[in-house]
Amino acid sequence: MYKRGAAIIGDEVIHAGRRFTTEFYSSRKNNLRRPVYSYRFDQSTWNGVEVLVATVAPVYSTHYTEICFVFNIDPSVSVNNTNWIGPDPAFYELSKLMSRSWISFVHDLDPNNHAVAGIPTWPSYSESPSNFVFRVENSEVELDNWRVPQLKFWGTIWGSLKT
Repeated sequence: MYKRGAAIIGDEVIHAGRRFTTEFYSSRKNNLRRPVYSYRFDQSTWNGVEVLVATVAPVYSTHYTEICFVFNIDPSVSVNNTNWIGPDPAFYELSKLMSRSWISFVHDLDPNNHAVAGIPTWPSYSESPSNFVFRVENSEVELDNWRVPQLKFWGTIWGSLKT
């Protein structure tokens, strides 16, 4: 039952909340709206293990695994973090893309001014309800249409769940 319980909690706490928030803010009137961008970190660890989460491979992408990448923590320093970048140079390149995208968003309200060649444009959610999917050597943009009815359901019951 662990897998079912994890799916329920993941939907309620992470997936449905992210979609609800992005849809809400991106649908505001133009004079009230600021750019909204959504992403999905879809990269397994370099060795299939997350020391503080699960030590039996394979472990894929879990909550918090992108933190070392977002902050561009050098692989030699990140070894003590939950998901350290590891020795593969391609993982460090993904880290540079992610950290530069975050800095670009903070500075310009647009994550696309990262100066990394060959990367697809990350559309604002109001232009296209999409996620930028971060992967080593294969980042892409996808429509945010995963499990729409199931995640929309949470918005109908949150009020009665939160006391």
